[in-house]
Amino acid sequence: GGSNWIKLSGGLPITCVKDIAIQKRENDLVIATFGRGFYVLDDYSILQKIKAEDLKETAHIFPIKDGLVFNPSTPYGHKGKSFQGEGFFNTENPAIGASIRYHIKDDYNTIKEKRKEAEKEKFKAKQPIYYPSADTIRLEDKEEAAYILLVISDMKGNIVRKLKQDAKKGLYNIVWDGHIEVTSPVNFHNPDPDNPYESAETGPMAMPGKYQVRIELVQGFTVTKLATDISFNIVTLNNSSLTVDRNKLEQFNTRLAEFRRVVKGVNEYVGEMHNRVKYIKAGLLQINSTDENLYKQITQIEEGLNTIGIEMHGDGSIARREFETMPGLLGSVENIVGNLWSTSAQQTTTYEDKLAACESKFTLIYDKVKYTKTLLEKLEKQLDSMKAPYTPGRFPEWK
Repeated sequence: GGSNWIKLSGGLPITCVKDIAIQKRENDLVIATFGRGFYVLDDYSILQKIKAEDLKETAHIFPIKDGLVFNPSTPYGHKGKSFQGEGFFNTENPAIGASIRYHIKDDYNTIKEKRKEAEKEKFKAKQPIYYPSADTIRLEDKEEAAYILLVISDMKGNIVRKLKQDAKKGLYNIVWDGHIEVTSPVNFHNPDPDNPYESAETGPMAMPGKYQVRIELVQGFTVTKLATDISFNIVTLNNSSLTVDRNKLEQFNTRLAEFRRVVKGVNEYVGEMHNRVKYIKAGLLQINSTDENLYKQITQIEEGLNTIGIEMHGDGSIARREFETMPGLLGSVENIVGNLWSTSAQQTTTYEDKLAACESKFTLIYDKVKYTKTLLEKLEKQLDSMKAPYTPGRFPEWK
């Protein structure tokens, strides 16, 4: 011992360390500096287990300790320190879930990155550097950078979560929060970390038990497995006062998540139809016709969309004027999700009945959406035959 030393950085400045302690239960290395600072290296056991041959593998996943998953409390009303202000000191707790540590041996650089590295070497060697060819420039612009996927699945092989990471060499640590993948419509909104009202959306909590993770490299259209699967356990606090039937809860959450996927997807599509109608109404001013049949079709479509909107969201006209109104179908579904997925409790009979009622009601709404969709597509086709300007959602005909 002591023949080889490796510098640990990760935010620790060059300073005088006065004391070192080991938190044995969590394997945390805690140090105190001369300037009254504290630094914690969470679970330093990897330093005891890492081997030289591990780092020679293309990719290697280190043993994963049991991941404790729970719903964190919000003692100040919202996430973090809520509205306590900057004078109120607090700091984040370690991330909740299973900590996955892995090593990637090589960089998987893009064509552009490889060219730049080659140019650096030529510059050092005082060799001529030529501007890239037109074909190279096109390839560089079109190429998507390779990335790493940590694929988490249950012991039956069902994928529950995929975590995307950079395909760069090095030692990494990523925490799976123990929640399965969200089924909401894709969007690119990043929640503001300083806004107490905004948080990243999560799926339902995974059931306690054994899971496995593997590393895959996605490069262009090829997917390559880099590291063999390694299993680990997800555990809970197990402090529920009532008995929970995990199988029934998992089945209900799966059914709820799938239903929510379709409901929210249809809701987004209805919003897109509203937008298409808005453009069509503006486009009517630019065609050589005042056929009132076109206006009748638009009115019929708008009435259908408004009826669907009330059924999905409730009566907004009345609600905006401070009158009590019943929630729409989407609000009812989100109510179940918000209350159930924020706890570890069993679903109640009320939630089961409520979901069944929502599914029955949605069948009728879904048929109305499909009918309105047919009317809108028919109108768009007619407008195209009349040489109307392009509007979103309509592909112009060309013969």
